[in-house]
Amino acid sequence: MNNKNGFAAIFDMDGVLIQTYDLMWGSHNKELARYGVHLTEKDIALYVGNSLRDNVRLWNERYKLSIDFDKYSKHIWAVQAELFKKLDIEPNLISLLEELDMKNVPKGIGTCAHRERAKRVLRNTHLRKYFPVLVTSENVTNHKPHPDIYLEVARRLGVPPEKCVVIEDARNGIQAARAGNMKAIGFLRKHNSLEQLAAADMIISDFSEINYDKLHNLFE
Repeated sequence: MNNKNGFAAIFDMDGVLIQTYDLMWGSHNKELARYGVHLTEKDIALYVGNSLRDNVRLWNERYKLSIDFDKYSKHIWAVQAELFKKLDIEPNLISLLEELDMKNVPKGIGTCAHRERAKRVLRNTHLRKYFPVLVTSENVTNHKPHPDIYLEVARRLGVPPEKCVVIEDARNGIQAARAGNMKAIGFLRKHNSLEQLAAADMIISDFSEINYDKLHNLFE
């Protein structure tokens, strides 16, 4: 079946496709403890949705540190790769992705994660096969809340930005979608709030709440 309606679905990775929040920020806090830093939930809210490079820069500025990004990233990604092997994928996500496949809806991922980390996570979770396009932090100069990552996904999918819907769990990601003239669905998780997702066209808390028809209706 052809995708006659011409829209595309773009997914964030961390916090949307995979529930990495506890494992990811727990690993950061364990590593940052070496520098005498502990990120509270309030602190973490400032950094969710940013690239690791941007966060390391912000941590260096805020806490007067001199963390070397290359060394830090190599270590933390190795730690997280082992932790993420324990992740479970939500059955309702698979059902949605397979329905979109049947409807020939183009799909891509736009993430501020490093490409090697993203590829490893997607490989370990067997999700890569659903996404012909993967755009990561290395592919653009400006990261979320700038729209560049999502605009690049749309370009590679061959779909106009105004015919794309982005599924995001972070305020930065919702802002990026909006700035790119895209529809936005906010994914409410335990680590975010309705206020942070308020600019979205729709807010969900489970993939069972959306399907092909509901996505299509966003463009009517």
